[in-house]
Amino acid sequence: MYDYYICDRGNHCIFKITPDGNVSLFAGRGSVSSDNKVHGNIDGELKTEARFDNPCGIAYDEETQTFYIADKENHSIRTISIE
Repeated sequence: MYDYYICDRGNHCIFKITPDGNVSLFAGRGSVSSDNKVHGNIDGELKTEARFDNPCGIAYDEETQTFYIADKENHSIRTISIE
């Protein structure tokens, strides 16, 4: 059984859903910080620093253990490597 990862465009983040139904934040701040925004194009710690702007697609490469996230408003493909 595998975990599922979904893009939440409105909250500018990625959620993880386990096979037993637990939902947790995987990446993206999802909360307002000093610039009064929850979105942006910032790399960093997945849950507290990293920011997306309308993430709209996600793919996983099992061989390299890398997530590829389509970050629509930043016009980019972002990556998250699992170590």
